[in-house]
Amino acid sequence: MSVEKLKEYMRNLRKSVDEIHNKVEISVKSLRATRRRNARKNRSAVKFNKGDYFLLTVAEPENLSKLQPKWNGPYQITEVVSDWTFVVKHLVSKAEKTVHDSRLQFYFHKDLNVTIRLQEQVQHVEWNFNC
Repeated sequence: MSVEKLKEYMRNLRKSVDEIHNKVEISVKSLRATRRRNARKNRSAVKFNKGDYFLLTVAEPENLSKLQPKWNGPYQITEVVSDWTFVVKHLVSKAEKTVHDSRLQFYFHKDLNVTIRLQEQVQHVEWNFNC
């Protein structure tokens, strides 16, 4: 095989690989757009309001053992930033953080009475699993 034929072969190969790469990139973008559309379409219409009580999912549930809780709380919504974002306050530590609604699950009716007994229970559960 001559040097010229080898160079021509390499040019064609590069061109083919670039074309395949472009097709895959277009396909991936299309798939992402479809998934985004479907995620919005299938989104639940749950509305959280200021004062609601809920549980907050653990940030990395895949790192938990099967016996550890996947939800922390209860928390209370202290501020509605947008339809999807909320400032929440932990009932015991009073620490506040901003979270997305996909990490929330209703805990109980918004008229829940926060008693000393409930706070002690929350402290006990979180202390056992955070040690």
